[in-house]
Amino acid sequence: MRLLMRRLALRPGTAATRATLRRALFTYDLPAERIASHPADPRGSSKLLVYRNTHLEDATFSDLDGYLPEGALVVANDSRVVRARLACSTDGAPFEVLLLAPADATADPAALVAAGADGQAWAAMARTTNIGEGSILKVEGSEAHLRVSRVVSPWVEHGEDDGTEVEIVVEAAGTLADLLDEHGEDD
Repeated sequence: MRLLMRRLALRPGTAATRATLRRALFTYDLPAERIASHPADPRGSSKLLVYRNTHLEDATFSDLDGYLPEGALVVANDSRVVRARLACSTDGAPFEVLLLAPADATADPAALVAAGADGQAWAAMARTTNIGEGSILKVEGSEAHLRVSRVVSPWVEHGEDDGTEVEIVVEAAGTLADLLDEHGEDD
C-alpha cells in the first residue's frame, strides 16, 4: 500500500490521499475484447490469475482447489442474469425497456420475478424520449403491455440512445419470469 502511495506521490492520512488511492486501485484499462461474454467451454477451463508469494501465476479455474488452504471456505454465486430487457413499441419503431428494480424499494426482486406479473410496478429505463405518463408500451411478440405510471427523468448515457427513466406497471398473464424468459434479452 505504501509503495502504491509513493508511486502516486501521495501523503498518508489526508482525505485527498484516501479518495485518490481508492480510485487508483480500481482505475485501469480493460479492452472490451478481453472481457468474457460467454462461459468457457468446458466450464473449468476459464482462466484464473493467482497471486502467491508476491508473484502472479496463470492457472485455470479447475486448478483452484490446489491453491486453497485446507479448511478454506468457498462461497459460490449461483445467480443467473435476469433477461430484463424487453423490446417494446407504442405506435412507432421498437425500443428497449430495461427493468431496473421494483418500484417499492423494500420489495424482494427475486420474489417478484417468480410472482404473477399483472399489476407489478417497476422502475425502468425506456430507450425513447417519446413517452409520457399513461403511455402503453406493447411488449413485442407478446400480449403483454407495460403502462407508464410515472415519468421520473430523462436518461442520458454517453454513446447510447437517450431515454427516459419511468415507473411502469406490468399488464400480463403468468409470472414475470415467464414474460422475461420468453421475451426478455440479457444484453
